Amino acid sequence: MRSNLFTKKHLLVYLLGFLPVLFLMQNCDKTPVQFTQLNLQEGEVDNTSTSLNDIPSKQALVYGSSPEDRQFLEDRITNFKAPGMDQIFGNWRRLAGSQIYPTANDIVMTPGTEYCFTTLDPLTGFWELTIDPSTGNQINPSTHGECANDPAFSASSWSFFKNPDRLHTSTNAGVFNGFISGIPYENYTNEVTLTSDKTDDDVISLIIAMLVDEQGVVHSLSASRSQGGFVAHAQGMDFGWGIIYRQNNEIINVFGARSVGGTNENKVSGDKKGWNGRKTRVKVNRAGNIIKAEASNWSMESTNLSYDPESLIELDLSDNSLGLEIFKKPAYYGYGVHSQSGAQFQDIVFSMPFQNEFIYDLQGDLVYERNEKGVYNVLSGQSAFEALGYPSRIGNVETQKEFHLESFRKYSRIK
Repeated sequence: MRSNLFTKKHLLVYLLGFLPVLFLMQNCDKTPVQFTQLNLQEGEVDNTSTSLNDIPSKQALVYGSSPEDRQFLEDRITNFKAPGMDQIFGNWRRLAGSQIYPTANDIVMTPGTEYCFTTLDPLTGFWELTIDPSTGNQINPSTHGECANDPAFSASSWSFFKNPDRLHTSTNAGVFNGFISGIPYENYTNEVTLTSDKTDDDVISLIIAMLVDEQGVVHSLSASRSQGGFVAHAQGMDFGWGIIYRQNNEIINVFGARSVGGTNENKVSGDKKGWNGRKTRVKVNRAGNIIKAEASNWSMESTNLSYDPESLIELDLSDNSLGLEIFKKPAYYGYGVHSQSGAQFQDIVFSMPFQNEFIYDLQGDLVYERNEKGVYNVLSGQSAFEALGYPSRIGNVETQKEFHLESFRKYSRIK
């Protein structure tokens, strides 16, 4: 359903799915804001529920009844602000091969690997040494085979550091692992600097899209850089740059593989010292079915990371010959690593083609509109449910929460 809130401008925004991103509800005129007496409480529905099949998905600044949502609604600053690295580290799902953990607290140690889980050094981000009970020898969990090949251990090996903000993994993991967003997207631009201070030569990636099929197989598409290591040898990634398609942990295809600044593969090419502090910047733009990815040359300095025009890789997901049909819909994005100890993600810049015009309050069934002065006022007589439409799935870029609007004034949080 739609109310007369939808002017021609608003209808265009609705049809494109380009709904608001992030801003603070504020009242610069200092006049009282009148709140409705409604207090609609949210239920919960599992993400795998068949009731969610084929329901349109889009993004908006939509808030439910939880204390966290009420705080976000009241306290956030104006203008879009992508999730910070601290939010990614603390709130995003963790991917490790075929395993997806809702949060770090949901990771369960694999029986027999308990000795691997020592303590991550708060200064370096690396695991403290331990004793392998089967041999009695001292080992480094970050590189020891039984530890590094375990999905739960890999997913637990991340740290968040400040000055500068960065995500860091300690483990030379045998599975592709990292972070994935809580809500799906199909229109965005994402840029990030990739680096590692270790001399290994493997893969660090920006995850373009990730989805799980009906059989539980994890499909991921990632813009990837490497120094030519063994993981990268699959189908041409020894050239150092390409878009990798995986199913679970298996590399199915590599698109656009090429050299961007060469590689420094251990014992083989360049100075043979792998990443060794080198940096590269990667940019991905997704506009529906069209994906464009670019990379910079290698540099030891963050200020010298211009994109190489020859690095551009473009994919059209509607081209069935690519075998990427599963991604022809909104998908989750993120950050991933395969077999690269010390990998880091720095200076993330994420943006979306949205207009910061509206806030939707599901608890009060209210709509706030931004005026020309940047002040947000309640639209009298307007319903958040009717404006957003139902049934629908609405994800909030700020909170990474997703809601199922079932019917008028009935909604659930998708968990």
